[in-house]
Amino acid sequence: MPIKLILTLILVAFVAVFTGFNLDNSCDIWLFHTFKDVPVFLTILISLVCGVVITLPFTLGKRVKQVEQEEKQKKLRKMEREEKKAQKEARKAQKKSASKSSAPESQEATASAEQSASFTVSPAEAVASASTVDAACDPESAQ
Repeated sequence: MPIKLILTLILVAFVAVFTGFNLDNSCDIWLFHTFKDVPVFLTILISLVCGVVITLPFTLGKRVKQVEQEEKQKKLRKMEREEKKAQKEARKAQKKSASKSSAPESQEATASAEQSASFTVSPAEAVASASTVDAACDPESAQ
């Protein structure tokens, strides 16, 4: 924190020195009217303030968009967590209902569920089933 204070004091001292050296310098400014003998430091100071005022809405607008986007991401993450939690609870309920039923029935249900969940065919089985289908469809090739 003290470094910010020191930098601010250095900046104020720089502005004061700049103003002091440029008190004698003046210029004419035309802005739909001619302003005569306007001090140079005042011209520069007004230009700086105008630049800050013009830039400020863009900076604040960007921050507002970032905050809105972060809120949307938080809501999305929360919804995903809730979905995962609901799925986990549904799985627990299914396991409980399966364990309550008799052991042989639950083993058969588990086996059929595993069989349907992991349906894979080896290349040899695919070739054999393809030749069987070809023979069934074309009686001449079967002879």
